[in-house]
Amino acid sequence: MPTGTVSVPDTLLGARLRDLRTERGYSQVTLALLLNTQANRVSNWETGHVVPKLELLQRIAAVYNITVSELLADVM
Repeated sequence: MPTGTVSVPDTLLGARLRDLRTERGYSQVTLALLLNTQANRVSNWETGHVVPKLELLQRIAAVYNITVSELLADVM
């Protein structure tokens, strides 16, 4: 895939991450603090520009009290 393009699964994951965050009432800054990362990284995940690595997916799932499988449901 050419550099700078975003794939459909990436945008679906980004939408899922955004939906989970907003459902719980977290801002990007709040989620970033909970994950010990930067708010611009959260933004990049949600736009599909960057896909979180497995370790981060595990931490994200833990914040939402779900499994990684549940996090990725309907995305892959």
